[in-house]
Amino acid sequence: MLYSRRAERDLLQALICMRTRRLVISLLLAFVAVSTLAACGGTKKREVPANDIAVVGDQPISIADFNTLMAQAKAQYQASRQAYPAVGSKGYQTLKDQAVAYLVKRSAVVQQAVKEGFKATDAEINAKLASVIKTNFSGSKQKLEASLKKEHLTDQQLRARLSENIIDQAAYAALIKNVTVSSSAIKDYYNAHKSSYQKGVSRSVSHILLKTKAKADLVYQQLKAGANFAQLAKKDSIDANSKAKGGVLGILEQKSLIKPFADVLFGKLKTGSFSKPVHTTYGWHIIMPTGPIEKAHLQTLSEASDTIRQTLLTTCLQHQIKRCPAPCVLEVDKAWYDEQVRAVAMFLDGRHDHDFVEASAAAEATLSDLSQALLDLQRLTERLRSECPWDREQTAATIVPHTLEEAYEVADAVLAGDAEKQLDELGDLLFQVYFLSLLLEEGGHGSLEEVARRCHEKLVRRHPHIFGDVEATTAGRVLENWDKIKAGEEGREGIFHDVGAELPAFLRARKVQERAAAIGFDYGELSEALADLASELSEVVEAVEVAGQPAPGAEPDNRVAEEIGDVLFACVNVSRLARVDAELALRQAAGRFRDRVELAASLAEADGKDFSALALAEQDAYFDLAKEKTR
Repeated sequence: MLYSRRAERDLLQALICMRTRRLVISLLLAFVAVSTLAACGGTKKREVPANDIAVVGDQPISIADFNTLMAQAKAQYQASRQAYPAVGSKGYQTLKDQAVAYLVKRSAVVQQAVKEGFKATDAEINAKLASVIKTNFSGSKQKLEASLKKEHLTDQQLRARLSENIIDQAAYAALIKNVTVSSSAIKDYYNAHKSSYQKGVSRSVSHILLKTKAKADLVYQQLKAGANFAQLAKKDSIDANSKAKGGVLGILEQKSLIKPFADVLFGKLKTGSFSKPVHTTYGWHIIMPTGPIEKAHLQTLSEASDTIRQTLLTTCLQHQIKRCPAPCVLEVDKAWYDEQVRAVAMFLDGRHDHDFVEASAAAEATLSDLSQALLDLQRLTERLRSECPWDREQTAATIVPHTLEEAYEVADAVLAGDAEKQLDELGDLLFQVYFLSLLLEEGGHGSLEEVARRCHEKLVRRHPHIFGDVEATTAGRVLENWDKIKAGEEGREGIFHDVGAELPAFLRARKVQERAAAIGFDYGELSEALADLASELSEVVEAVEVAGQPAPGAEPDNRVAEEIGDVLFACVNVSRLARVDAELALRQAAGRFRDRVELAASLAEADGKDFSALALAEQDAYFDLAKEKTR
């Protein structure tokens, strides 16, 4: 409804996405990555059959399973017009590691479910499938099949996901029975975070969202004739998040809504009555308030209790049993945690490593080490701020340029595939987060704890398909849900709300294009964007021919400047549709050019020549040779 669309996710993870949030406790750190598994705890050697890549419990994972998953990942890369990592590259190795980790995880989850007596019957899977079709595809099996085709998924793979989802929910229900969050814990949390429960002017509301005015007018006339609002919402609304609940959106704050919607909801519309169709960037809404307008107020402990209980519960379930933070009381059968993967053989560089992994003790030690390392960095940040003359003088405004620099250095390290440099640069960026959080704390505006808590709560809120009841069986559906929720949180007004003028030019251009695309103003195909780029480039040529070569120190010709701007904007559009980040692509190109020029100069020097003194044609020859050597 009042949201938009974005959330980049790793293609392999999107392909194999399954709702295993509940079982993450029992499988904690056992499957995050194959390379991580190699470092866990004590190890024993165990033989793995020649045609398998791993043994989990007593169940082997075959090379055929691995190859099938990699083929699916490759298909998704191609479908999204991204270059599939070359065999032998670091990117390909990472993809292999992710595939193996996923297969191990899936096998362990299934085996654990069998041990606990959980299973998914055909009837349950069919019911879940019917619910997905009804909720996400307007009851159309054809729309589901089209979505599966786009995602390169088969019906069998979808049913497997649904089966895992059903098992997951059953496992969670069993686990949750033994988790208790006390009333005193809820009260303590409420008192410590009261600012989070300050509510603005609000009202409970339902709506029906239609794609066209003609459809909205038709539904409006049906309501006037006495049709049931909830039934029409379930039948006709295109808002997947609310239609299954009869259009119910719940209590919404005025400040969080886009203006056309808010103006009607908080205007003269009476409770129980419905509005004429209201147009926003997301379609045509018929709005029905279901309660009176509530004044801004501090939410009571009673009103906040359910939300706080879920927050504390989630916190408990994300830690190992011994690490569960007070004041939660967690009583879970320890076997649930201790029954870990019994054997893992890693498929690295075409060979098998046969390692027996006991992850529980390692997970506990790792979590303790992580907590201590983060606490040490916090204490160091505080000491530097107190004792270092330079750090004492800094403000948020003087630090931000360093933050941007560190972010770009992280990007460079990632693009270079330099793991050692990534560790170093990520640390520098993390320090920026700590330092800016400390400045907030000094001003009484928050703290590092609040930064982390808000980030956690936001991610939970924006993943209702994991932490709620929203169904999202494809990556595309996840993207739509994410952006709808984000737009609602931001209270967007107008098409280009909150696209900052201070953003780097390429990033700002991309965001402007994405906002326009959200309302359908976009090229449907990459080929159309390429044709537009060619057209804009021809206009640059024409403008330059008219203006001629500018004299040294002269002001640029206005038309030439405008046409070059249009070309760059069109380049960003092509990059966006090709799923390439224009900023990073240009940085990489600049880096390649620098490296090749330096190599060309070295090659010339090896021939006894000064590169800078050579004619352009000879410089070009050395540059071409450098290109060949660096391909």
